[in-house]
Amino acid sequence: MLAYPNPASGNLTIEVQDATGKALVDNMIKEIQLLDKMGTVVFRQQYGNDLKKTTISIGHLKNDVYTLRIFNRKEWTSQQIIIQN
Repeated sequence: MLAYPNPASGNLTIEVQDATGKALVDNMIKEIQLLDKMGTVVFRQQYGNDLKKTTISIGHLKNDVYTLRIFNRKEWTSQQIIIQN
């Protein structure tokens, strides 16, 4: 999983790819969650189609460190995101 830019302001782009930058054939974004420091979900979006890349709006969130969680049909992966609007 790749999320950029980090630190982010306004929008955050998320895509599923391997270490070489190639999109993974059998990995798709099925759900995205953004959690604050307390573990509260401040953003949640589910996707029905086979999605490998998306951009979410984060301009309404306060400056802080968040946990980005991505579900890809099989497992959750997490990454720390810094938001600086």
